[in-house]
Amino acid sequence: MALPPSRWFAALATASLPVALAVMPASLAAQSTLALAPNARTLPIAARQAARVTGVVYDSLRGGPLRDAWVQLRSANDDSNYGQTVRSDSLGQFSFRDIPSGRYAIGFHHPKLDSLGLAPVARALNISAPDSITTELAVPSAARVRAAVCGEGRGGSVLMGLVRDPATGNPVKGATVSGEWLEYSLDKNGLNKRSPRRTVTTQDDGWFAICGVPSPGMVGLRAFVGNDSTDLIEAQMTEEGFMRRELYLGAGTGTLSGVVRRADSNKPLADAEVGLVNGPRTRTNANGEWRIVDAPAGTRLLDVRAVGFFPQRQAIDVAGTVEPMSVELNSLKSVLDTVKTIAMFSRFNIAEEIKARSRSTMGIFLTFNDPMLKQAMVVSDALRMTRGVFVEPGGGLGNRLEMRGAFTARCSPLFFVNGFPIQGFTVQDLDSFYSPSNILAIEVYHVGTTPAQFQTGMQECGSIVVWTR
Repeated sequence: MALPPSRWFAALATASLPVALAVMPASLAAQSTLALAPNARTLPIAARQAARVTGVVYDSLRGGPLRDAWVQLRSANDDSNYGQTVRSDSLGQFSFRDIPSGRYAIGFHHPKLDSLGLAPVARALNISAPDSITTELAVPSAARVRAAVCGEGRGGSVLMGLVRDPATGNPVKGATVSGEWLEYSLDKNGLNKRSPRRTVTTQDDGWFAICGVPSPGMVGLRAFVGNDSTDLIEAQMTEEGFMRRELYLGAGTGTLSGVVRRADSNKPLADAEVGLVNGPRTRTNANGEWRIVDAPAGTRLLDVRAVGFFPQRQAIDVAGTVEPMSVELNSLKSVLDTVKTIAMFSRFNIAEEIKARSRSTMGIFLTFNDPMLKQAMVVSDALRMTRGVFVEPGGGLGNRLEMRGAFTARCSPLFFVNGFPIQGFTVQDLDSFYSPSNILAIEVYHVGTTPAQFQTGMQECGSIVVWTR
């Protein structure tokens, strides 16, 4: 069972960790119990005793020493403000000398903790001169953080972070944060797709955590309050099973700028289209430069496209002063030159079957030699030009694909890939999983013209059948 935030310190402090660390937003780091008072002092030599504390700071997430950590040792006695601060070396080692007898607290600060949303908590030390104490401090492992946030025995990964206002940087209380991903399963009915979703609400400090996320894998992440929403961005979960991502949510506008270049030569790319998904767009000048002055504030999805190049999308935070961005596009030629096609007997038979259906049915057929596929940047570009097929903006990460229906003006077709029906398959899936160069053929059937093998039950819409090389 997951512990409330107020219980995390107690759980971690009693755990068998080299040092206890509270899991809390980075915005609370300033409240760390290790912050030294402004008048913290070092006792005169005459009052010192020859006690010594040495040790190593580890990064448990990376599996190695943590250099440049600011290690602090201060008195825990109410009548003393004695303290020292040293910096760990390249091997993570640190050393305190000439320490008076007494009770102390020790811990460390490092940007690594800030990036993970962790704030240090002091560990108690009892020192009696002339003791020589060796201790170890550490960034907790991903497993320990997951257990503290989500509870022991909970499967999957954890995606945590803060929701902030883009204008002030202040945390946003009560924002809804959702994470969703794709899961596929194969049974006797074919390949099935489902889209699990987890939804949480930010606390007073803007903090959120989504547990049970698959790892590794891609997670769609979005935050919203009322009618105000971020774009749906992609978060790539690693095998560590832990990720932190800040989201910016609020009103207002900002200015974006940058340069688009060719990845193969680093030369500026003129007349490339740059814009935000469902937002303002512009084109690059002769120097590859672009500028958008009315970009909606918040976490957005930048979309960059150019004829003959693979499109690229990346999440950006329109908050405060946004530094100019540099985007590199890979040309289709640089990738397609490396593609090798291997003829297979089974594929030859499929090609013959497609030819036979093209002569005997009323479907629309696109083959790999079709100019519509050859010139398409993504597969949906070819379908967009197909009679009776509509590819239109659908919000979020991409477009919506529909056809004319039997009883409605528009309907969602059934997808078949290499002969298998795929429930819930979308045009975003089609463009993400396959490129035009991977397509052997596409068969488009409107309702009433679909062959029996590409129908399911009382189907009220057509079918799109995709064959890959």
